Amino acid sequence: MSADPSELGLSSVYPAPPYFYKFFTTENRDRLETLKKEALEEETAESLETIEAIIAKNLSEDNSSDNSIQYLIPPSVPDAPAYRSFGNIWPVNDRMVTLKEMGIEKLYKLSEEEGDEEQLDIGDTDISTEGSHGASHERIHQIKYLLKSLLINFLDLVGIMSISPESFPGKVEDIRVILINMH
Repeated sequence: MSADPSELGLSSVYPAPPYFYKFFTTENRDRLETLKKEALEEETAESLETIEAIIAKNLSEDNSSDNSIQYLIPPSVPDAPAYRSFGNIWPVNDRMVTLKEMGIEKLYKLSEEEGDEEQLDIGDTDISTEGSHGASHERIHQIKYLLKSLLINFLDLVGIMSISPESFPGKVEDIRVILINMH
């Protein structure tokens, strides 16, 4: 008994591309460029976003059957502070959260912040560094020290687990803080 391939359902791991991928042709891209130039001449638009809005408006008013150009115009940025994608809520203005905002102790200091001599206090390990030549060298130097501290704290954790396993949470927290600072 062989099954008909159309009855099997899923035929590939990846889904088929969306139907509008066929509209991204050289002719359509050239046509979009000419529409942009025309919009610039007519409206004296200041930005590309307003040009694309004008083109989208003209295409929506044009009731012709060929609206393939509309797929080449990217959507505008959402007005809301967040949007939903793949079941998660994402902020529109994505930014890096500082360690202070996360409530994590900062284990390094850059020479621009305070002096050339830094003291990195990581768990039970005190590491002092001297100022490096250049910010990138300084960061590399500090990451290396954080990595060494991570290894030392991991070895301490292994020792603690072999002697008194119930007292490991403090060392795990030290390792967590080091890893977050390295990231």
